[in-house]
Amino acid sequence: MPLHPTPPISLKESLSVMLEILDATRTLIRKALIKGFSFRSKPDHSYVTDVDIRVEKEIRKRIKKAFPSHNILGEELSFENHRSDFLWVIDPIDGTHSFKNRIPLYGTMISLCFHGNPVAGAIDLPEINRCFTGARGLGTRLNG
Repeated sequence: MPLHPTPPISLKESLSVMLEILDATRTLIRKALIKGFSFRSKPDHSYVTDVDIRVEKEIRKRIKKAFPSHNILGEELSFENHRSDFLWVIDPIDGTHSFKNRIPLYGTMISLCFHGNPVAGAIDLPEINRCFTGARGLGTRLNG
């Protein structure tokens, strides 16, 4: 087996799904900033908001629809193990402290790993209108 095996799915398709997800999560986040949200301290003394949970649920729902057999690991909810070679790793709002204080330095992170190696990922910073994407063999991009 090669050091980094080639995944048997289209990474271009995976990036496309990530971008669709991030479009939806941007909307959720922006609505929450207008309507307001609640937050609490976690056992590690970091914060979690109800928006973190909603965003993670939305990301999981969309990943399951596109790739139902893949594993999902998120920061806020439980690990979903389907005994797949693929693992999606998500942080619904990285920088929750900044988000809760309405400092625009937070974002949503999604990555796809194959056999434990990252093969595609995206970081969306909605308040500064920056979305970074990359995939093995496809290079990296800013805002498409």
